[in-house]
Amino acid sequence: MSKIVLLLTDGENVVYGASQQPTKSDYTSYGYLAGGRFGSDNQTTAARNVDAGPRACARS
Repeated sequence: MSKIVLLLTDGENVVYGASQQPTKSDYTSYGYLAGGRFGSDNQTTAARNVDAGPRACARS
């Protein structure tokens, strides 16, 4: 028997809030923006990296 996963999203790749805090964002499923998991700790650049796909967000 196969299983199906249905993922719903609003389609927006954004990192919200707290840009003036040391964490640089609110907590997300990826952690905080300051953690570098998006390839940058800049909100705009991080969103562009997520839009570009997983390789843009990969750590070196």
